This record gives sequence, C-alpha cells and structure tokens, in this order.
Amino acid sequence: MAKRKKKKSLVPAFILIALGFGLLNAKPVEEPDDVIRPDPSYKDKWDKTIKLVSASFGLSNWLWLKALIGVESDYGRSSFVVNKILGTGRKRGILGITENTFSYLNSKYFNSIHKPDDLWIPEVSIKFGGRLLKENYDFFGGDIKKGVMAYNVGAGNVKSGNYIDKARAYYTRWNSELNSLTGRGV
Repeated sequence: MAKRKKKKSLVPAFILIALGFGLLNAKPVEEPDDVIRPDPSYKDKWDKTIKLVSASFGLSNWLWLKALIGVESDYGRSSFVVNKILGTGRKRGILGITENTFSYLNSKYFNSIHKPDDLWIPEVSIKFGGRLLKENYDFFGGDIKKGVMAYNVGAGNVKSGNYIDKARAYYTRWNSELNSLTGRGV
C-alpha cells in the first residue's frame, strides 16, 4: 500500500495572516447609542398599568386592552411610536388615539388636563385607550367584539372587518400564555 501524504492545514497560515493584520486583537464594532435593541419583555412592560386602568374603568378583562396595544403599535415598536410622529389618521401613542378622540375623551372624562402630545407617554395612552374601550363596550351593551371594532372604526361605523380578528388573535395568544403561566386564563 502506498503511503498517503498528509495535507497541510491552512489554519496556522490564516492565524499568522490575521495577526499580521491585527484581526485577532480587533475591538468589536460598537453600535451607535440610538440603535433600539428589543427588550425581551417589551410586550409585558405595561401589564401593571393595563391591569390598573382596566380595573379602574370596570373592564373585567385587561387582555383586550393589551391586545389593542399589539394591534395599534406592536407594543410600542411601530415606527410612528418610536419616532413620535403622527401615525395614520394622525394617531398618537401606543394605543393610536386620534386628536378628535383625544379632545372628546379629555374634555368628557379628564377635565381637559392633558395635551395631545401627552399621548406619547404610555401610561397616558393606556388611560385614554382604556376609557375609549370601556365607552365602546358600554355603548354596545357589553359586546366586547363590537367594542373592539368600534375602537378602530368608531362606534357609528362598526361593521364586519378584520380588525376584530387581529385583536382576537392577540387576545387568544395572551390568554393562552397567561393560562400556561398561572393555570388559569382570564
């Protein structure tokens, strides 16, 4: 049998070349400070506020309000929220409240103490969104599906559409997750 020649590895040569170019001692490239890094718990960071607001307005199921935040702003990750620019229909905040809706709710329920730009503060947006959801819920006699649809299209314009399907998908996911964590859903 003939002897096989051993192949020479290129690894030592690469290491020498890399050392020559300083690649092995190179510092990692740093990201600029303005890069947004996703927080693994970004979907849950307002749960305490959502629960408090829901309870204060008599909404028995806080997950619907959380679901609306998912639909309206992807839990605050939509570009219009991140950059604080007006969204479609001049919406502001994580619950996408329009100026007209803001003015109506502010004068009727909050003694006009807020300014429209306060909606960029998540807790204020949750308070206004919760109040609007409760008003729609009551308007439709406790029908949460119609209340959620009215949140998007207005109580006078409730019609079939996919908005409720999106919100229901978020709700189902959160109820299932809550059930798996606590052994009971909402």
